Amino acid sequence: MTKEGVRRVLEEINDYEQSLNVCLTFIHIYKWDDRSNKPDGAILYWIGKEYNPGGITPDVTLQLTHDRGLVVELKESLPRENPEGRDNWEKKFSQLKRYDTELEGWETESGKVAQQELVLIVDQKLVRRVIEYIKEKRLSFHDFSKNFCVMQYSPLVGRKQGVFLRIEDGEIDDFKTVTTRRLWEGISVDMNYLFNSGLSRIKFLDYPPPLVYTMSILWDHVFNTLLSDKDWRQAKMEGSRRFIRINVSKSELRDILARNFADEKSKQGIREKWVEEALESFVMLGLAEREKDSKEYTIKYRKKIPGEGPETSKQEIFAELLYKNGVQTTLK
Repeated sequence: MTKEGVRRVLEEINDYEQSLNVCLTFIHIYKWDDRSNKPDGAILYWIGKEYNPGGITPDVTLQLTHDRGLVVELKESLPRENPEGRDNWEKKFSQLKRYDTELEGWETESGKVAQQELVLIVDQKLVRRVIEYIKEKRLSFHDFSKNFCVMQYSPLVGRKQGVFLRIEDGEIDDFKTVTTRRLWEGISVDMNYLFNSGLSRIKFLDYPPPLVYTMSILWDHVFNTLLSDKDWRQAKMEGSRRFIRINVSKSELRDILARNFADEKSKQGIREKWVEEALESFVMLGLAEREKDSKEYTIKYRKKIPGEGPETSKQEIFAELLYKNGVQTTLK
């Protein structure tokens, strides 16, 4: 039971990270200027930004020029039918249809763009069935959108972490060196390139991440930044057996995550509830303390936690510790 629970948690994290990588890869392809070999500051992007009518939030939107925008929706693997035989995809494509209208919320004087194109990105294992479904149902996405295309994504095979994107149906108008021909042939992006375009800092999408994922981001990327030079010197003198006490609050950590690891303009952004769930889990594991009814926490921090080794990630350790201690659901 424990092994199955840990496996499921790690799979959820992998799915979340892969979705994040796909969104950032698509942004990078358009944001990076091959001619100048640097990011184009004129190109704007948002993850989960709200648009009207209806307060809808596409996964990604890109404003390429004052007149042109791309609306991108990512669909992960999903069975077409649920156990009762109902069509799972009907709702998904009804949501996509809502984007095929003149959206308002772009960074223009009118809040609108003259040319809008709609992109659906799906897992490579699903793409053929999705295209067949669209044709079978005679679904149309050209009420306002100039172009509609379906792209497939897949992780790069090999030692380097990356994403491969390719158009499987439809087209997008050319933009600089990003042409329909290139996209039909497929574009591979090594995740290391995201450092160059400034996208590697983003660790969150606009929907709740797995609990263990948030815990590992806080431990590896946030808590260590709250330590002073004196704290680090003391820790080095005392070795890995001692921990450093760090006083934090939910709101403080939420602000740090929103400012440094997410798109601040997204509709939902980082929720304080995600942070609270992570902190309460640290308390349950003995890695933090909280006085009853208090909003303040004390993290018992050390760079490596018990059980962590060169072949084991924080995600694996936290997942194993949580299941061993019976914590299998988030807070109610």
